[in-house]
Amino acid sequence: KEKINTMVRKYTDGLPLQQIDLRPREGGHTVLLTGSTGSLGCYILDAILNDPATVKVYCMNRSVDAESRQQISFLEKGLEWCPRRQKRVEFLFASFGQERMGLGEAKYEELIKSVDTIVHNAWKVDFNHSLSSFEDVHIRGVRNMVEFSLRSQHHAHLHFVSSISTVGAWSAKNGKLIPETLVQDPDVTLPQGYGESKHVAERICATASERAGVPTTILRVGQVAGPTSCSGVWNRQEWLPTLIATSKSTGRIPTSLGSGPVNWIPVVGSSTVSLPKWP
Repeated sequence: KEKINTMVRKYTDGLPLQQIDLRPREGGHTVLLTGSTGSLGCYILDAILNDPATVKVYCMNRSVDAESRQQISFLEKGLEWCPRRQKRVEFLFASFGQERMGLGEAKYEELIKSVDTIVHNAWKVDFNHSLSSFEDVHIRGVRNMVEFSLRSQHHAHLHFVSSISTVGAWSAKNGKLIPETLVQDPDVTLPQGYGESKHVAERICATASERAGVPTTILRVGQVAGPTSCSGVWNRQEWLPTLIATSKSTGRIPTSLGSGPVNWIPVVGSSTVSLPKWP
């Protein structure tokens, strides 16, 4: 708990005490999107491009081949990737934890003058790593996004894509409902590095909003399933597709998922069909 609070203090120290005069921007929006090539990132990019008010999207990723990966991922998901859309997208290779996020000074200043919306979606999804392993790239990267917003000509609104793991240890003693507000108590966060890092990032964003006037929205995302449309795929690296693939290979299915039993209902035939058990 103290380690979490210490990290929050480390990355909120030095934030200016100020109020920002937010005025609606005339004309279209210029968006900075991170993690566009991921499963959720693709759909976020698609939604942004569907907005006719979007003038340009800077897709900032940690891979040098992001543009080709984006095209492949869009095609896999049945999303439109055509010259009309491509001309509004520019891909940038970034190092989020570095000064200016690893961008050259000229390009960084170009973004400072044009971007009015940030969607910070990039994050390492690994539930086995410690909180400290997320610091150099991700936690420091959030502070860099805050600095970007503070410097930006249009006071860019920071939308941070968080996780329900930040409140995953919520219990009845904390209340019946999880509030749609910042939760300061680290004890309600799942005790693993991923959830803890998202908790720290939420508090950095909230402090930047309260103290420095950075316009901020925190989005706690849960399990991202497959699409409801006829095209598209559920990310095969997610736990459920992996479980199904493993069950198909072994001829076994689990009777519980740890926290509770599972009722498997056949899509056809009698509901009394006997199914194999997970060993």
